[in-house]
Amino acid sequence: MANSLSKYATAGEARVARKLIREALALGYHVSVNDGYETTVVRSTKERQILDAMCSTGEDVVTLHMPVSRKPVATFWLIYGNAEDGEELIADYTDNETSNRLWAAVYGEAA
Repeated sequence: MANSLSKYATAGEARVARKLIREALALGYHVSVNDGYETTVVRSTKERQILDAMCSTGEDVVTLHMPVSRKPVATFWLIYGNAEDGEELIADYTDNETSNRLWAAVYGEAA
């Protein structure tokens, strides 16, 4: 069954969103997703659950948390529909070492 990400996002946007989530989980972060109306996933480490919650509206706010303290360490604001190739999916993000490292990993640039 298709989730909202595969159903509504362009192939480029879905690629960027999947890469962001995979990189965050690989670094050990827990992930929350807010769709602009409600937080639909809270501190999850389950890739499928997180991806299934994405792109149900025109935007998502993805927050990364430290596993033990649950402290938020980075936030990414994703806006769908800006560019088919996904190059503009991440509209804004927290300016810190964690976010900068993930942004660079997602877009293939040196941090």
